[in-house]
Amino acid sequence: MRQATDLESELGKLIAMLPERAHRPSAARNVNVQHQANLSPLEGLAVLVTERVGTMGFFLIIFAWTVIWLGWNMFAPGTCASTRFRRLSCGCLSPT
Repeated sequence: MRQATDLESELGKLIAMLPERAHRPSAARNVNVQHQANLSPLEGLAVLVTERVGTMGFFLIIFAWTVIWLGWNMFAPGTCASTRFRRLSCGCLSPT
């Protein structure tokens, strides 16, 4: 028990010799919040767009739009379909 007390007193002396800052560590901070607060308006807009475009809902909307657009251009009556798709699907690239 005496050794523990001696060790404790020696440790107390060593701690007392350390600079004041070593006794009180600074509070933890959330660097993500700090970084987001320092973003420019354009960077903030870029983050917002990236968060929205990367969602599954946005993917499904784009996928559905693509399927509908391709379906319409492939199977719609000739006068209604897109001129560009008709030219490419016929293999004829000259303007109509």
